[in-house]
Amino acid sequence: MLRASLVSLALLLAAGPALAQPVPKEPSAPPPADALDAAGLATLLGEAQQRKVLQHRLFTKRYYKAVNPRGDLALVTGEGSQTSEGKLIFKLSFVSYDGREQKGSLTYTYDAKGRLEGLTLEEGRKDRVAQMKITIADGKASQQRIRDGQPSGNPRQGPWTGDRVSLFAALVLVPSLGDLGLGDEVVVAAEEEDDDIGKGRGRKPNYLTVRREKAGEAGQLVVIEEQRRGRPVADVLLGTGKDKGVIKRFRIDPKPDGRSDVSFELIDAAEAQRIQQDAPLLSNEAGAARALRSVSYAQQSYQQKNKRFAETIEQLGEAKVLYPSTLAEGTSTGYLIMVRANADGSTWAALAVPEEPGKSGRYFYVIDKEGQLHRSQKEIQLDDSCKLPEGLEKVGKR
Repeated sequence: MLRASLVSLALLLAAGPALAQPVPKEPSAPPPADALDAAGLATLLGEAQQRKVLQHRLFTKRYYKAVNPRGDLALVTGEGSQTSEGKLIFKLSFVSYDGREQKGSLTYTYDAKGRLEGLTLEEGRKDRVAQMKITIADGKASQQRIRDGQPSGNPRQGPWTGDRVSLFAALVLVPSLGDLGLGDEVVVAAEEEDDDIGKGRGRKPNYLTVRREKAGEAGQLVVIEEQRRGRPVADVLLGTGKDKGVIKRFRIDPKPDGRSDVSFELIDAAEAQRIQQDAPLLSNEAGAARALRSVSYAQQSYQQKNKRFAETIEQLGEAKVLYPSTLAEGTSTGYLIMVRANADGSTWAALAVPEEPGKSGRYFYVIDKEGQLHRSQKEIQLDDSCKLPEGLEKVGKR
């Protein structure tokens, strides 16, 4: 769910050191006259301001709650440190409570001059862990994949062109742009991200418009538009007052209706601890929601073959349209899964009921014929028409 989004958030939170990278090669297309590149941004900041950015962004431990459009939840933790040799290390860890026990981390290592010298992506489920390590030296990179502690395949070699000015490396400067006399809108030269080394794909030049909107009670809104596509690719809410410059909310691919591909919200340590304590319940609930969505897909296949919807989950299992097939047993960890259909099979609904309400799950779930998921802290009753009762909370989008 979150790998690409987490790479973006890592750049956002740890972008300060990236500004000390060598100047990127000139793009093939001429940049806008007012576009800033890595050298221009670094010059404007200066060493003192760059150290301030590092201190503020890198060494402060922060927690973010990440939610995707389907309502899946992940806890993201970012924290930096400095070694006795002066190296800077930034680690972004995440745990996804989507019922599949996904977890991982992104670790960036910078040398004493602030140049990126390595990054490690680690991700896995349960006891299986995969890693991708990239080592950078003298403008060249070596990429090695590791699975269950052993190298997987041969390492790839190639020139390193990553970690230049990106969308979020530029964004980290936004709180200072006004003080630098750059106004409320800045165009930044960037390159598309690509973590594959040695494939010869090349990198396409791009330009991003970073625009600060008027500050309100909630904070300072920053909108980032990709010039080539002409639409917003992210927006960020920065704190004001004592929280000036703190990233309070970060949304990828924001929509006019307030939705986004993934939304990161700053939370305090106490809320992060509550999420960790509720991990078993969150995992069970996410698993139940995913099971109901699987039933929805299965009902579509069943209806195409039989011209009506299935009346029970067993019928879906017998028709071999359920994934996973074990779902035909009518259970998901901590929950019972039940399917209902009206008399003529023209409509249906499915329920997920906690085996021990409050212990194995806090919510009762139901999904309708259109695939919209709902939940309630009270038991959900369905009549023979499978019409959903009023007052249910929608979960994610269809």
